[in-house]
Amino acid sequence: MRVHMRRGMEQLYRPGDKEVIRHIAWGGSMAFRALLVLVTFAVMYGCEQASSPVEQQEKQAGVEEEKPKEPTPQRMEEAKAKEPAPQPKEPAQPVVGNIPIAVIVRENVEGSSFDLRVLDYFSADHYYYAIDRNVKIRCARGVCLGPAEDPPYIDVAEEASSKARRKFVVVNYSVTNTRSPQTIEPVLSAQLHVKGADRKTQVYQQTADVRPPHNLEDIPPHGLRLAQFIFDVPKEVEPVLLAVAKEATKATDSAEEVGVVDLRQSDPQGPSPEEILALQYEYFNMADYERVYDLYAQESKNLVSEQVYVGLQRQAEKEGGGNFIPSYSFPSVEIEGDRATVQVMTYSEAEGEGQHHAHRVEAVLDDEGWRIVMEDGLYIIAKCWENLGRLC
Repeated sequence: MRVHMRRGMEQLYRPGDKEVIRHIAWGGSMAFRALLVLVTFAVMYGCEQASSPVEQQEKQAGVEEEKPKEPTPQRMEEAKAKEPAPQPKEPAQPVVGNIPIAVIVRENVEGSSFDLRVLDYFSADHYYYAIDRNVKIRCARGVCLGPAEDPPYIDVAEEASSKARRKFVVVNYSVTNTRSPQTIEPVLSAQLHVKGADRKTQVYQQTADVRPPHNLEDIPPHGLRLAQFIFDVPKEVEPVLLAVAKEATKATDSAEEVGVVDLRQSDPQGPSPEEILALQYEYFNMADYERVYDLYAQESKNLVSEQVYVGLQRQAEKEGGGNFIPSYSFPSVEIEGDRATVQVMTYSEAEGEGQHHAHRVEAVLDDEGWRIVMEDGLYIIAKCWENLGRLC
């Protein structure tokens, strides 16, 4: 546009007309400047007008995008499908009644004045426990009390057989007086929670048909006792939980919920050397020699097989010399690393006279926990039975 104006000024120029030229040049310059300002303003205004509809459209489009769409069943389903799946919550700690599961088998449960530990449990169709064994001379002063072939002892035992399609579940547990300076006599009860083939949970009380061989009388400070809970249940069920409670025996003695034990898991390192030895004695009294053998150390099993050991114990039982330990205590236990020495005091009656016997038993810490080392005399008897087929 500026070029066109200059051409116009050149067309007005005539030779010899200088004043007119000056006037026109000055006036033209002013007009040109004014015109330039107007043109510039018009161009800028036109640009703003040209751009504003686009920007306005973009803003309106933005508003339309932010405006939520009308909810429809299809859109609601699509939105629900896009939502992240809810994370599974951690299951709450299982409880029995108001008591959470405290421990597993062979872990310690702390009571108000004692510690309780479930050592193991087993199922059986037949229950036997020798309570007393009186060794008597069958013939004395020429008078025989019975046939000579009879075994020279009389067993007083708790014995029972399960009914058809039933079984006994026997739970061995220990109680240690850990917090009372006096002797304690806790009366404990238990409920067994089982699951059947339908996976439903059932609860059973202790059976009244079989009497546990031990009660928990006169447990001295730091003293240990083993006892049993015995249940009569259907053969097809599996034990799951054991809920233990302490009953009130005096007006000043309050009931106590001791704890719940998960029978599906076990801690092999839990029991102490004296607890394992006491459990072995209990299996001796039950004539369950396979379980007695299981509690021996691997170094002993390497020297005497289970077949030889069980065979000689059965033979000793027939001949009247089977192991029976009606009463025992452990005055002290010394542990050094993975070896332990247990001081043992046993008590038995023979011909009406009480006899005490003190000795030491060695234990070793194996992968399965504390295990008992066979005594040297037992090795000799086992080799004699293995090689000669008789007890030496």
